[in-house]
Amino acid sequence: MSVTLMWFRGDLRVQDNRALAAAAARGPVVAVYLRALPHWQRHGHGANQLDFRARGVAALEVALRGLGIPLLHRDIDDFAEAPETL
Repeated sequence: MSVTLMWFRGDLRVQDNRALAAAAARGPVVAVYLRALPHWQRHGHGANQLDFRARGVAALEVALRGLGIPLLHRDIDDFAEAPETL
């Protein structure tokens, strides 16, 4: 059986997440979150915004764990690296 990769970007919800529901309906899911601090800082994201995002990812990880879905974290410099990283 194949595994479906679910890439969480800006929408970190588990509840009412149609993409996650569709992925889970197909079978096993592995979630991934790419953190691009240098990219966000170049685009004006400040410390508060980055902290808010980090807290959201932590809550996402807890919620996914409750569903039996692992969340992989990867750090990148820029989202241009996303395809290769995924």
